[in-house]
Amino acid sequence: MIAYMISATSLSVVVNGQSFIIQKDTKEFNDALEAIRNEDEETLLEIKSIVDKIKKYSSGNISIENNKVFFNGNELHGYVVDRLIEFYKNDYPWEALKNFIIKLYRNPSKVSIDMAYQFLETQRFNILPDGNVIGFKGVNPDGYSITGNTNVQVLSGKVDSRGRILNEDNAVIEIPRNQVTDDPNIACEQGLHIGSYAFAKSFAERGIVKLVKFSPEDIVSVPNDSNHEKLRVCKYQVIETMKDEGLLNSGYHNPISYDEDEDEDNYDDYEDEDDENNY
Repeated sequence: MIAYMISATSLSVVVNGQSFIIQKDTKEFNDALEAIRNEDEETLLEIKSIVDKIKKYSSGNISIENNKVFFNGNELHGYVVDRLIEFYKNDYPWEALKNFIIKLYRNPSKVSIDMAYQFLETQRFNILPDGNVIGFKGVNPDGYSITGNTNVQVLSGKVDSRGRILNEDNAVIEIPRNQVTDDPNIACEQGLHIGSYAFAKSFAERGIVKLVKFSPEDIVSVPNDSNHEKLRVCKYQVIETMKDEGLLNSGYHNPISYDEDEDEDNYDDYEDEDDENNY
């Protein structure tokens, strides 16, 4: 049995004891009308499953309509959106991507948001359940940043007399956002630098590589040099010292990691630049 009601904005359908509502400006709306005309219960049930999936992948300020992603009603574009659509089509868990997008759009700079995509597209970004991003930082064997700047205010983190910051495990490193260079055309400038594992390893030379995490809202710029292998942030948190490249296969480095023990709102460190690879 099929029962339905058409309003100015939607179509309400009951088929075989199951009910659902379809918004008028969707492809499913027209498909459902055609199925109703043909008394096609099977097609209507298939449409209901699509509508249910759309509901599942719509939460708070984020929604998916006609394979488009909207945040606060505005259509989004870029690599992360393509990934979200991929998750949607394959019915993958999407909480991590959702949280990433929410944090990214808390970033006060549109330029920073757009530049973040360059880094994330190039590096195939890895994210945690809380939406924070995993990255790497090359430092001295004692954990201090390779370079320092005594003219930069460090809001969180231990600093030596040369302005170098100690990247000890669990440390939250932060500097004022307005003291981070936001011009991507300047290769080596002021800011906290995070990069790919290969970039961090090369930059550290005889030092060590730290696994770190940062929030998308704290991304300031992605320098155009180094093939977008690094970015500048105003805050991050040190997780641990990389023992070897084998750790790259751990849960932290999967495209989506579901370690529920991860802290949600901590992260950060700073650094200056006297040489071209400063990070």
